[in-house]
Amino acid sequence: LIIESVVIQRKLRGQGYGQILMSLIESELVNDKSFGIADKALYLTTTDQCHFYKKCGFNETTPRVRLNVTSKLFENNRHFIENLLANKQFNETSSDLILQKGSTIKRIKTVWMMKQLEDRSCEPVTRGLLTVFMADNGNSVRELLKDTNLRALLKVDQQQQRSAIRESMLCFHGACDREASEKILKENYSANHNKNGIYLLRQSRNDENKFVLSLIKDGQCYHYLCHHKGNGTFLDEKTDSIFFSLEELVEYYQNDGSKHLKCSLSTPVRGQPLPPFAQKYGHSTLLHQAATEGNTPLHEASFFGREDAVKELLNAGASWKFVNRLGWTSLHQAARGNCPTIIDLLVTRGHADVDCRNSSNSFAPIHCAAACNFIESVTTLFAHNSPVRPLTENLETPYDLAVKHGARECITKLGTLRSKPALSRRSMYYHGFLTNRQMRAILNYFKKKDGYFFVRQSSSVPNNYAISLVWRNNLVHVKLHKKDNHSYYFDDQLHFHDSLEHAVDFFMKVHKHIVKPLSPEEHLVNPLINKKVVVIQDEQLTYGKLLGEGNFGKVYEGTYHEQHGKVVPVAIKALKGTMDMKALEEMKKEAYVMKELMHPCIVRLYGIANSKRLGCLLMVQELLSMGSMLDYLYKHPGGAVRSLFSSWITQINHGMAYMEKKHFVHRDLAARNILMQSQIRVKISDFGLSRRTSNNDYYIQRSDTPIPIAWYAPESLFEYKFTSKSDVWSFGITMWEIYTHGQYPYETMEYNELCDFIQRGGRLPPPKGCSRAIYNIMYRCWAQDAHMRPSFADLLKLFATRQEFRAAIQQFHSLS
Repeated sequence: LIIESVVIQRKLRGQGYGQILMSLIESELVNDKSFGIADKALYLTTTDQCHFYKKCGFNETTPRVRLNVTSKLFENNRHFIENLLANKQFNETSSDLILQKGSTIKRIKTVWMMKQLEDRSCEPVTRGLLTVFMADNGNSVRELLKDTNLRALLKVDQQQQRSAIRESMLCFHGACDREASEKILKENYSANHNKNGIYLLRQSRNDENKFVLSLIKDGQCYHYLCHHKGNGTFLDEKTDSIFFSLEELVEYYQNDGSKHLKCSLSTPVRGQPLPPFAQKYGHSTLLHQAATEGNTPLHEASFFGREDAVKELLNAGASWKFVNRLGWTSLHQAARGNCPTIIDLLVTRGHADVDCRNSSNSFAPIHCAAACNFIESVTTLFAHNSPVRPLTENLETPYDLAVKHGARECITKLGTLRSKPALSRRSMYYHGFLTNRQMRAILNYFKKKDGYFFVRQSSSVPNNYAISLVWRNNLVHVKLHKKDNHSYYFDDQLHFHDSLEHAVDFFMKVHKHIVKPLSPEEHLVNPLINKKVVVIQDEQLTYGKLLGEGNFGKVYEGTYHEQHGKVVPVAIKALKGTMDMKALEEMKKEAYVMKELMHPCIVRLYGIANSKRLGCLLMVQELLSMGSMLDYLYKHPGGAVRSLFSSWITQINHGMAYMEKKHFVHRDLAARNILMQSQIRVKISDFGLSRRTSNNDYYIQRSDTPIPIAWYAPESLFEYKFTSKSDVWSFGITMWEIYTHGQYPYETMEYNELCDFIQRGGRLPPPKGCSRAIYNIMYRCWAQDAHMRPSFADLLKLFATRQEFRAAIQQFHSLS
């Protein structure tokens, strides 16, 4: 019930309309002048309608009023209805006069309505501001008024309402466990001479959304569970039926539903009233509106576009989630009423879900708006990130409904709408085809990491996919179907997604609160990446020009044709044909390291291949076309590139901090092993010497592999011991290289001379043009005692205090 600037949500929930009207009259909020326009009509019977029309400025020819007439009502009020027909505003064939024939109607209702809404997406719906039922005994309100006045009748209705609340549903016992409820039932069973069917309602202690009907028969207690769905409905587990209140559930089991119980319900154990959200929308007193559609005030205000009322209701805690008996939420109502401002209010203030669905037909709000050609509502919903192609129960998109109902403006609008770009990239999670053995290997490696997932090609249907999720020591597989290149959908058939990436975005959005929080690189939003070295077929590679030679062979520019058709530029590292098994093992170790690492500042490994054409093992990795940082510094010796130094150092620091956290040591960090994607993007490469550290967090070199001594820390030179702190020493040397535009550290010192120099505390001099503060950071990296050096995480904090690095840090976060 909506009256000018008066919102009475509390009274609408669980109280009779007669009681509400009486309260309004007593408080003088309502008087004759309150009913000056059609959308505030509030009358009781056809006879009273005539009287009130004349009193409040209406007449029988008011065009905005429509009449719903039953056969019996027509007979009882023939004279009044004939007058309406005589005024030619209504006629027997007009849709403005709705005649219902039949004598089986137990309760006869008169509804004075506003303009009938033709909703193209469902059956025609009429909107009543008040419905008044006659008593079952056939007495009309007019006959009751012969013996008493309206005010007295309303008073009686108010008393009946209060009595119903006091006596009807006082069997609720709050949050009560099974043991306590059985104790209460057995005590009452004994006190009532072993009477069967004594019952109570309670809330689960463990889950506030679970309610239990408990009863006793022959001294044995039985419990029947129902679930509060959060939208004003309750799902009964026993019958799989939906109820709109716990009162309805109890009434059902007191009547037709008793056959599903061990015995009929007899006497309630007196407790407290039900919580407001579990009550009916009022009680059936004489003058009560038994809202046949089950609309809450927020439903009505949303449909009619009452912005002030919606704001008041939301401020008072009204929930958009409640559905009426037709399955519509308040957001659906706003879309059906073409109220874009209300849609905006419900989404921004009420946190409504733009993809909420009608449980009976799977209509989303955008379906309702599209079917009715409400272009403003469609635009507003899309602005709030409504999916463009949600599916109904009949697999219809909003565009399909617009075409079906001739909604021309919406056809044009929806025909041009496109989903926003996907947030994820296929390369982040797609593993192509995996055997069962490979999937078991992934599970064994990550079985304690709930929430990790990967996407693979379906083994049974070539064009389909599966999302495999690690959950409770198992792999849970979610099927993803491909209808065409722009239509992907899950088994629930709720949406068409424009691409595999959009489908995975949706999957991550739906499940983001299910998995427990993990470290940033392992969290669900950074899915299972690169955790298994992919074996690439030789025919998937094409070779280009020679880029250079590394420790173990030549490096070619090339392209990699991924299984899903994407062509990726790559660097192909080919092992020399003359290399022995030892070198082969070293290259495999490098591949192993790279597959374990995934970070924006570390070169990515796509996979390995056994090339028949070249007759050697290949490593296929990300191509960074500008080459090494050292070469770039040689080619640009002037001061023009100095502004880039802080950005480069920040990215190298972030990449090494990631390796430090993953317990890897690089052992060969130098400017020659930093590759450039662009002037502002650099990545760490060449992991040929990298190793995972042991539990002691250090690695002892036991081979005779050549080592870059000018970049090594004292403990590495003298003890062959490597830790993240030895990498910090190398990081300081790399910084020195950058600020000296690629000079070789220690110039021409031989091994013994260099060892003696470092042991005596000798260090590289400050680079020309380098600030004292930056050189101090380098110098701290070269502390003789490894424990005195900062960690890479500490270095990030140190750089954050320097003015010249703050912009670089912000730029890195924006790029990442």
